[in-house]
Amino acid sequence: MQKWLEIALLFFAPPLLLWQGWVRFPWAPILLIACVAIVIWLKRVRGWAWAKFWRSGDIEAEKREFWRILLRFGIIAPLLAWLVWLVFPEKSFNLMFSQPRLWLAILFFYPIFSVYPQELLFRAFFFERYGDLGHSKWLPVIINAIAFGWAHVFFPSPLIAVGLCILGGLLFANSYARTRSLRLVVFEHALFGDLIFTIGLGEFFFSGRRVAG
Repeated sequence: MQKWLEIALLFFAPPLLLWQGWVRFPWAPILLIACVAIVIWLKRVRGWAWAKFWRSGDIEAEKREFWRILLRFGIIAPLLAWLVWLVFPEKSFNLMFSQPRLWLAILFFYPIFSVYPQELLFRAFFFERYGDLGHSKWLPVIINAIAFGWAHVFFPSPLIAVGLCILGGLLFANSYARTRSLRLVVFEHALFGDLIFTIGLGEFFFSGRRVAG
C-alpha cells in the first residue's frame, strides 16, 4: 500500500496540479532536481555503480533488444507518419521544412536535456523502487506506461499527448524491464521523440503553447 501511495503522490499528483492550474511551477527545473535526488538515492541507498547509469551488465541482452527496437521503429515510424499526413496534413513535416534550424536543434538537444532525465525518473527510479509491484511482471510495465503518459496531461491537446506517451511508455518500459539498460531506452525514446517532432506532432508537446485538438 505504501508504494501505491508513493506512486500516486510522485507520479500522478504533480501533473494533475499543473493541468488544473492549482499550482504553477516550471516543470523543467523540478525534473532536474528530481534527477539529482534520484542519482543520490540510487548511489547511496541502492549502491549503483556509475556504469549502471548508462548500461546494463548483460551486453548480449542489450544487443538483442537493440535490434528489436530498430524493428519496431521501422514498422511504427512510417505508419505514424502516414497517419499524421491523413489526419493533420497541414502539420506533416511542417517543422522540418519551415524551421530547419530549430528542427535540427531539437534532434540534437532533446535526447540530452529531456530524454535522459525522463528515463532516469520513469525507468531507472521507477523500476528500482516499484519493479516488484504485484505478482505479474507486466503490472509494473503497465503502471509505468500510464504514469509516463499522465505526466504529459498538462501539455496542449492532452488527449493526444497522453495517448501517444502511454503507447510509447509501454515500449520504453518493456525495453527497460527486459534489459535494465538506460542507454537502450534513451536511444528508443530519442528515436520516437525526434520522430514526433519530425512528422509534425511536436507542437502538441510544447507545454507553453495551445493548439486545437
